[in-house]
Amino acid sequence: MNKISKISQYLLGISLLVFGTNGFFQFIPAPEFGAEAVAYFQGLGKIMIVVKALEIVCGLLILSGRFTVLGLSIFAPILANIILFHLFYALDSLVPGLVLSIFWGILVFQHRKNFAGLLEKPESN
Repeated sequence: MNKISKISQYLLGISLLVFGTNGFFQFIPAPEFGAEAVAYFQGLGKIMIVVKALEIVCGLLILSGRFTVLGLSIFAPILANIILFHLFYALDSLVPGLVLSIFWGILVFQHRKNFAGLLEKPESN
């Protein structure tokens, strides 16, 4: 594994651990969002507890090095939600999501052989 993917692995894993843990302990001040964004989070309610727990699990899986592909796979829909939230409700704070996307993309590219089966045509019985 080259240096860039190793650095991406550590930075993505640590970021997920920090932001996931922040969901439970709020040690990073939350930015001010508009009314639509607040309504969005209120609509999610207790689901955010599960999302933050999954972020912690994904961070640990990615940092482990052994289950990186599993962590990347579980984190993909969470990352899509992060990007879409910022595109539609908080465009001014899109940069952290884009940075996470870059780290995620580097790691997916590094492990592309593990994801190749997802793009193959299934054999018929």
